[in-house]
Amino acid sequence: MLGGVKKVPFTKIKSLWTDLSPFTGDHRALGYPVLGEQKVAEDFEILNRVTDCTWIYKKQTLDRDVLFQITSFNFLSWMQQEMGLMLNQELARAILIGDGRLSNSAYKIKETCVRPIAFDSDVWTIPYNMSETATADDALDELIKLRSGYQGSGNPSLFVSGDQVSAWLTAKNSLGERLYKSIAEVASLLRCAEVVEVPQISVAVNSTGKAVRAIMVNMADYALSLPTGSAALKDSRFDLDINKESYLLQSLTGGALITPKSAIC
Repeated sequence: MLGGVKKVPFTKIKSLWTDLSPFTGDHRALGYPVLGEQKVAEDFEILNRVTDCTWIYKKQTLDRDVLFQITSFNFLSWMQQEMGLMLNQELARAILIGDGRLSNSAYKIKETCVRPIAFDSDVWTIPYNMSETATADDALDELIKLRSGYQGSGNPSLFVSGDQVSAWLTAKNSLGERLYKSIAEVASLLRCAEVVEVPQISVAVNSTGKAVRAIMVNMADYALSLPTGSAALKDSRFDLDINKESYLLQSLTGGALITPKSAIC
C-alpha cells in the first residue's frame, strides 16, 4: 500500500473538484433555436478540501544494561526494525480503515489528517452496502456491478478480510462444484490487479456502526504528504540519571483520496 500511494512533499493536500458528468443536464451545451432570445448562463459549484498533516510516532525505552546482556543477536537493530515495521503498519491501517481507536482517545490518528478510504464521503467513494447474511456470490455480483462506476486510475486492488476470501473459495453450486477455483479468478471477474487479505478489515466499523466488507481502490489515487521526506525521523537520547536509552521514530504526514469515485467501499 505505502509503495503505491502518490507521495507529495507538502504539508497540505488540496483538492478542487466539480461534477462535469456527461449525464448531468446542467452542464450540457444548449441549442439556440430562436434568434434574439437571451442565452442561458451555466452555473456549477466548485468544491475544495484541504488535508493537514499530523505526527505518527513509535517510542521505545530500555535500560542500557539490556544492550550488553543480550549477546546472541543485535537487539538494538532488531528493535529499530520493529519500530519501523509497526509505524508503517499503523500508517497503512489508518489510510485504509482508520486506526480503530475511539474518537476521544489521546492517541488516535486524526481522521481529518489521514483520511480513511473506507469511510470517506460519497464524493470520493462508491458505497458498497451488503448485509452480513449475503452469500459469497451476492457479494461478488454487487462488486461487479459497482465496478462499472469506478473512476479511479487503471486496475484497482481489492482489499478484503480473510473470511471473505474463504467464503469465495468455498462457495459451491448445487452440484457441489466450486464456483471460483482460485482468488486470481475472483480478481479477473472484478477487473482488479490483485486481491489482498487484510485481517483488520473484519473488525473495522465507522462511527455509525457501518461494517467494512471490501475496499476496491488503486493506491495511486491516494496522496500522502511527506514534508519531512519519505524516511521517518530518528532520534535517540540517554538519560544519565536513570541509565535509560530512549529511541523515537516519527513521521509528519497526512493523506487523502484525490480522485472522485476512485474507491468502492
